[in-house]
Amino acid sequence: MTCFYSPNLRTVGGYMCFKSATAFNAPNLHTVQGTLDAASVTNFNAPCLQIVKGNFHANSATTFTAPELQAVGGDMNAELVTNFIAPNLKKVDGDMAVPSATTFNADNLHTVEGSLDSDSVTTFNAPSLKWVTDVGAKSATTFSAPKIYQVYCDLNAEKATTFHARNLHAVGGGIIGSHIGQRQGGARLGQGNRAFFPDVRERAGPAGRGQGLTYRISESRLLCNSDAVVLTYVFRPDESAFPPFFAQMLIARLTAEFCIPVTESTTRAQFLFRLAEDEFRRAKLIDGQQHTPPAITDFPLVEVRS
Repeated sequence: MTCFYSPNLRTVGGYMCFKSATAFNAPNLHTVQGTLDAASVTNFNAPCLQIVKGNFHANSATTFTAPELQAVGGDMNAELVTNFIAPNLKKVDGDMAVPSATTFNADNLHTVEGSLDSDSVTTFNAPSLKWVTDVGAKSATTFSAPKIYQVYCDLNAEKATTFHARNLHAVGGGIIGSHIGQRQGGARLGQGNRAFFPDVRERAGPAGRGQGLTYRISESRLLCNSDAVVLTYVFRPDESAFPPFFAQMLIARLTAEFCIPVTESTTRAQFLFRLAEDEFRRAKLIDGQQHTPPAITDFPLVEVRS
């Protein structure tokens, strides 16, 4: 079969697979309860399709038309699509791969549980996106995701000259900024670029340092006179990445907090709080030994006496 045409098909209760069809035309199909595997299809047309509860494979499609698609319950692969238009898509429960797309239109997409691969997009605009594991938009000169709150791993916007993510609170891995070819634990932004980081208020420094640079945060923008900036900031790591000493301290503290509601024993609660304080001091000591201790810099009295 080279062409699949079913004008009256509306619902598929299970798996839907096409191994040899090159054209897929199901104008009234709205729900697939399982996986939709159309990996060999080059022309995919399902204008009424709303929900795919399993994986959605359209790896060979260069033309992708699914304007009513709202949710994909697994991975979504459209690797050869150059114009990805799914204005009503809201959630993808797995990875989303559109690496060849130069146009990405998913204005209502708010969650991608896996990685979002859109490396060929020149303008990345996801106004509703809030949660994603990885973001790949290395060709985008403009990166705009004003509602994005958390990226669990890496965010790659290598060529972005405008980076707009005013609600971004945490990046679990690294942010690759403009003209920076290596992965950094903080954000590095090239000369002339604009960065919107309202919650990054810790330290900023020149290349190779996370402090020592004169800067100011104004209207959610980091303003400074430097070709490259390294930011040192606090982020929200995944619970599985907590170091053992911190996890032990957290256990002790939670045990003390829940003691009175559970046991109604104030004596035991006081004892557990003392143990939690000991664990906190121990964790703070271990953490302080894992980085270079702070030193007094740019202090005239020290410079004169030395």
